[in-house]
Amino acid sequence: MLEQLEPRPVNKYMGYSNLVAHINEKHGVDLRIDDMNPSYQMFYNQLAELPKITREFYYALLSRSTFVPSRETYGVRELLIRRLLNISQTRFKEEFNLLVAYNLAYLMELNEDDDWILLVATFKDEPCLVNMMEFYEVKPFDLKKIFVDLDFTCFS
Repeated sequence: MLEQLEPRPVNKYMGYSNLVAHINEKHGVDLRIDDMNPSYQMFYNQLAELPKITREFYYALLSRSTFVPSRETYGVRELLIRRLLNISQTRFKEEFNLLVAYNLAYLMELNEDDDWILLVATFKDEPCLVNMMEFYEVKPFDLKKIFVDLDFTCFS
């Protein structure tokens, strides 16, 4: 049985010096990596606890998501993503419940009969996901490599 146990990902978390420099330049602030690093490390650790298949589910949600200004995060209509993902309802629920359990997603009705899966963007008061996606718009990188393979080296 232990031979079939998925190993924990190799740590490719290197810090966020390039991301912090981008935030400082864009917003005219003077944030320090030491202050922000615990937030991003927490985000990384949450993702690292999940099996790879669940991180793929997270990536699928993110890749089809849009920015939801009223919640300051990214999200996707639940009905839409259920139709786009070719997995059973049971599997969908299991993957989503894991993301909820690890504080990475939640379900919210934004309008009447319009449920959205919203991705948790803030860790320790830092809008990690939003900052990462803003950086992605300026300097495109492989989102799958980051959120599935947990290779965050592009941020350092």
